[in-house]
Amino acid sequence: MAPPRMKSMKKMKRVETTKSRKHSTQKKINNINLSDITALGGTQEDIDLLQGVEDDRSSEEDTSSVYNSNEAEIKDFIGKLGFSSINPGKPSGENKTESKHSTVQSITKEKTHDTSQQPVDATSESNLKNTKKKKSKKNKFKDQQDIGSSTTAEDNRKVAVFVQNQKQRKYLLVKPGSKWHEDQFQSERQTWEPAPDRLVTTLESLAEKLLQDEIQLYMRGREKQKRGESRWIKTVISSGTLSDKMAAITLLIQEAPVHNLATIETLIGMVKKKGKRESLMAIDTLKDVLISDLLPGNRKLKTFSQHPFLHLDEIASGNKDTKDKRLMLWLFEHKFKQQYTEFLKILQTLTFDNLKTMKVKALRAAYELLISKPEQEKTLLGILINKLGDPDRKVAANCAHLLGQLVEQHPNMKGVVVSEVERLLYRQNISAKAQYYGMCFLSQLVLSTEEADLASHLVSLYFSFFKATVQKGDVDGKMLSALLTGVNRAFPYVKTDSEAITDQVNTLYKIVHLSNFNTSTQALMLLFQVLGAR
Repeated sequence: MAPPRMKSMKKMKRVETTKSRKHSTQKKINNINLSDITALGGTQEDIDLLQGVEDDRSSEEDTSSVYNSNEAEIKDFIGKLGFSSINPGKPSGENKTESKHSTVQSITKEKTHDTSQQPVDATSESNLKNTKKKKSKKNKFKDQQDIGSSTTAEDNRKVAVFVQNQKQRKYLLVKPGSKWHEDQFQSERQTWEPAPDRLVTTLESLAEKLLQDEIQLYMRGREKQKRGESRWIKTVISSGTLSDKMAAITLLIQEAPVHNLATIETLIGMVKKKGKRESLMAIDTLKDVLISDLLPGNRKLKTFSQHPFLHLDEIASGNKDTKDKRLMLWLFEHKFKQQYTEFLKILQTLTFDNLKTMKVKALRAAYELLISKPEQEKTLLGILINKLGDPDRKVAANCAHLLGQLVEQHPNMKGVVVSEVERLLYRQNISAKAQYYGMCFLSQLVLSTEEADLASHLVSLYFSFFKATVQKGDVDGKMLSALLTGVNRAFPYVKTDSEAITDQVNTLYKIVHLSNFNTSTQALMLLFQVLGAR
């Protein structure tokens, strides 16, 4: 605490300073001339107003104590206004970034301060919490709904994103030089549950990308390692002779069938070209490649959806390369099955060609595929049987000969072939020539003691067909000869106490008594064959 003497001395110095400032100010005012004021636009009245004016600093010092006493209130007021963070020492345009940042901070503080000053309503707070809970539940339900039953467009988008995220490998999953159907299915399950359609669609998209990446990788590797051979093959296929084209295509397919799916498509396109020579050579080439390399010998081809997708991890033992390879081969099999079906349709169309050589070539190809591989046996068998009624006698006879060779190499197919020929015989608007060639084929079948049921069925067929032709009144001598030959071949293997044979004998007796002389004679000849066999 300062002594009283020091306080009095400070007060005296302050008074003297104030007096000196008043004197200097008065002196400055007295030095101002009227001419100077007039030049500035003033008058004598302005000079009179300036008389007795004191310096501003004196008033500041006089009121400093007032400002000091209210300093706490002023700071609190500035804090409420939000200007406490502004630096008064810097000009407003000197640092724009700092002023913006300080303004944001002041606004934030102002909001916080205002919020803290307001009382919290318990009801509004509880309503806010309930609204948030409802929104979270709604969003959770929406997510589950999107996963469970999203739209087709969204599914396609998700599948596309999933497929695009699959990175391309730097090595081949299927090695060239091996048969594709021997490279898998060693651990294939025999029974499984069908997979959902959505999963099948996703995996098919993934397999499509894997197959395309595999083909691209194979093509790039072939260009690097076998550049000369690759260029030569491209040149031959584009501008070489027809025989060289077939040789080059065969080489590509045999080397890597999975990676040359487009080459197989090219060869199928050559089969249906209008050029007869090119089409004939393409049929032979494709038939040989199908039998030797492409078609599996112990099973039929499957579509993509006919595989155990739900057991894929189990089959592949959790290995990603094995799973991707299996998916890729399943898709290749699906695409190849479609190509093979297209080829058979073309082959069936060629059997109705105007050129006999083309008909015989198509029939021969269908026959060799049928005896070699089990794929689409019914379609191939239908192609052969339908040509029994060909207008050309040589083509029909050749077809009957091929069917005889078929049942000779595959005796277990006799029942199926007999049923298909029987359908042909009773088909509407069937020609007599087709019926005759069909009966000739049946009459040449070689039976055994183990085929008693088939023999009984054949005898019933002969008698019923004879009865039907007799009712029409146009029994041909060649047809009757074929019927008698068939009965003579089949009857020794039929059980004599069969009810079917007894009924047919009774029918023959009725025909003898009710028909004309020629028909009765033919019926008696059949009865003689039957009774003589007993």
